[in-house]
Amino acid sequence: MKRFTLLLAVLFALAACSEAGPTVPQGDAPDATTSGELVAVTDPGGDPPSLKVEKTAKTFLDRTWSWDITKEITSEVPGVLAEDDVLPVGFLVGLSATSEDSNWKVAGTIRVTNPSDLPASISEVWDRVRQEGQDEVLASVVCVEDGVEVAFPYTLDPQDTLVCTYSADLSSSASGENKAAAFVTDESKVALGFGYADVDFSDATVTEVSTCVDVRDVLAVNGTQVADESLGQVCVADLDDAGASSFAYTRSFGAADGADFQLWCGDNSVGNEATLQVVGEDGAGGTASAGFSVDVKCEPPVVDEFSGCSPGFWANTRAAWPEPFSRTDTFGEVFGEGVDPSLAEITLGNMLSLGGGPGVVGAQRILLRAAAAAVLNAANEVAHYPLDVDGVISEVMAALATGERGEILALATQLDEWNNLGCPLDNRAPEEGSPEPQPDPTPEDDDKEEQPGEVGDDEGKDEDTGDDNEKDEEPKVTFAGCTPGFWANMRGEWPSPYARTDTFGEIFAGVHDAIADTELGDMLRLGGGPGVLGAQRILLRAAAAALLNAANADVNYPLSADEVIDAVNDALAADDRGRILALASELDGQNNLGCSLNNAGQPNG
Repeated sequence: MKRFTLLLAVLFALAACSEAGPTVPQGDAPDATTSGELVAVTDPGGDPPSLKVEKTAKTFLDRTWSWDITKEITSEVPGVLAEDDVLPVGFLVGLSATSEDSNWKVAGTIRVTNPSDLPASISEVWDRVRQEGQDEVLASVVCVEDGVEVAFPYTLDPQDTLVCTYSADLSSSASGENKAAAFVTDESKVALGFGYADVDFSDATVTEVSTCVDVRDVLAVNGTQVADESLGQVCVADLDDAGASSFAYTRSFGAADGADFQLWCGDNSVGNEATLQVVGEDGAGGTASAGFSVDVKCEPPVVDEFSGCSPGFWANTRAAWPEPFSRTDTFGEVFGEGVDPSLAEITLGNMLSLGGGPGVVGAQRILLRAAAAAVLNAANEVAHYPLDVDGVISEVMAALATGERGEILALATQLDEWNNLGCPLDNRAPEEGSPEPQPDPTPEDDDKEEQPGEVGDDEGKDEDTGDDNEKDEEPKVTFAGCTPGFWANMRGEWPSPYARTDTFGEIFAGVHDAIADTELGDMLRLGGGPGVLGAQRILLRAAAAALLNAANADVNYPLSADEVIDAVNDALAADDRGRILALASELDGQNNLGCSLNNAGQPNG
């Protein structure tokens, strides 16, 4: 036990003395010799000789890049845009990166050589790192012979070399000294030895992390995503001297043809979000946004210039239809093979039975109802319609050919606006010499939708026999409804408590902020569009007319004002485009039942 304690004391004393320079048990202090990175301390001939220790010191670190992204609009954006204007908008996506070093490490080899003719008994090979301003760090050392880790004490034969490897994790990149020692046992005939190397991170091996990012750009118009594109990949090597890079590009917006992205009449919001994703790292990234709002001023057609009658007028008029069209013409015959087979055999006289519905077929129903009125308006010499017959048919066929619900509904919205410009025709009597309109053929069961107030024929009913015991039949109720075009263009006062200056947001709950301040008097300017916002525009135009119909005592409307408001609020709360459009279609059908008022707001005589 005393011998072991004495050995430890000697080892610690030797290690302490070595801070002032290598020390050996006998003889003069050895000289230091240097060769590149190798520093060896040897005994020039003392008795006993010292072990020769040589070492290397390689430095390593990780460099992790942190990325930042910015987004800005570089061009001036006006608050108001004319219907025929196209607005170019410049966008700039900025990228920058900074690095932070970590995981500093020093590693290398330690070669212990026995230069004497006597065996050396090595008790330990030791390595420590001392950096400026840091605590001393002991390295992990592993010595190997023939691929097997050696155990100490270890006998190193004369002229043989023991090869060890070491590594140490450090807390900074500060410069310092790396010292190795080969200690010996008391029985060793060869003295211990030391070796030194500098710790220098100026030429460290650097492992770079997060060096590249993928950049994408997403554009949304009125809450609907309209573009998602890759801007490219940026790597550290692409950055300028300030550590930055950028993408600059221009996109155009407007209601006019030629714009990259279509806006709608009224208030529009455009959102643009750029994202970066670190390559090879899930979840690592960032976003930056920029957007703008613009009010597109679309002036409705002047009634004095154009006019148009609604589907309700043409379905219920007693006058003959303009040539070459008749109530028995089918939609397939007029608008071609693009009409869905389930709708192709329905006659134009049954336009009000089409209703609406989800998907492309539902959109076709809405368009074809408007298109039937449009071709009749275009064919009539009195109605000054914005398109001629060929123009209407061409537009409808082109929309059907796209197979896109949004494109089909967009045309339906446009035709609906024109069909509500104000009807110059008289519904009171058929033209002289023209036959009375015949009942429309019954559509297929799958396509027939009973309209409120639809009057059936009298076939199969018993004639009045005067029998007091026979039950009286209930009188049939004929409902009426006036279109948005009627209410927007009429000269008379609106029914109390509603005024043209009331806003949709004041009357209905859940109206989108972009159209909440639109006045009821501007109902024809709402248009349509994609997404929930576009569906709200279509519904609120129909809802305004429905509300005024319900509030007017001279219009026998199927719903009360409270029922209209409740139904609209429920549809808006659902925030579902299909449900909103379904109610819009239902109200549109009721608004086309036939108007019982003249243009002054008085009952028809």
